[in-house]
Amino acid sequence: MGVNSSLTINEISAECGYNDPNFFIRTFKRQEGMTPGEFRRKW
Repeated sequence: MGVNSSLTINEISAECGYNDPNFFIRTFKRQEGMTPGEFRRKW
């Protein structure tokens, strides 16, 4: 899965094993310092 994936955040979170996309977003933000959407727009 790359930065340019056309998958939605919900699909990515499910593929990563997260049942709750909001928890995935919070965890991602804690690790990367930005939300997955911000990360995607940056790259």
